[in-house]
Amino acid sequence: MRESDIRLELITATDDNGAIGYQNKLPWQIPSEFKYFLRMSSKPKDPSKKCIAIMGRRSWFSLPTRPFPDCINIVLSNTLPTELTGDEVDPEHTSDLIVQDNTPSKPISDVYVARSWEHIIELLNSPEIRARRDRIWVHGGHNLYELALQSPYFYRLYQTHVHGTYPADAYFPEIDFGQLKKVTDPDAPQGLIHDNGHSYEVHVYENS
Repeated sequence: MRESDIRLELITATDDNGAIGYQNKLPWQIPSEFKYFLRMSSKPKDPSKKCIAIMGRRSWFSLPTRPFPDCINIVLSNTLPTELTGDEVDPEHTSDLIVQDNTPSKPISDVYVARSWEHIIELLNSPEIRARRDRIWVHGGHNLYELALQSPYFYRLYQTHVHGTYPADAYFPEIDFGQLKKVTDPDAPQGLIHDNGHSYEVHVYENS
């Protein structure tokens, strides 16, 4: 594959104000939307390959279980060790840690730590990953979304619009939707959906 064959697909959920997170968690609990997110971003089109899940350090720590399942994980961080076990402690949320034992854990396979955006692109083009990669999903947070949106490899944005406003301290980058083309993906939920007291709809945009 050539470098130009990289196609970055961003997946996110935002409220009316573009909020994506609060205290390193989602501002809402919507089971059907989360189920769609897991299915969409982890199921490869080619079953012999794996989707790529690209995320920042905070997104890594926000995962209920690490790594993100059934995918090759790439974590952008200048502070995490190059080999991850899934037991790393988030220095910003040490009070949330439950220590089970002191047995050293082994590094997780298919998890890579990138030190820069350029390093992410290098990893995607490395023979080790290139031959095995299927769809490439960017999971956030804000800074990583911004880098992806500015990249020539930005292909699609899957945006769940959760109607209403919520307490938040993390937001999706400002974006000119007029520069994007709205498209339909039959694999994404269609129409307005109500679940657990929330209403949402999924929009798919393509970089034109």
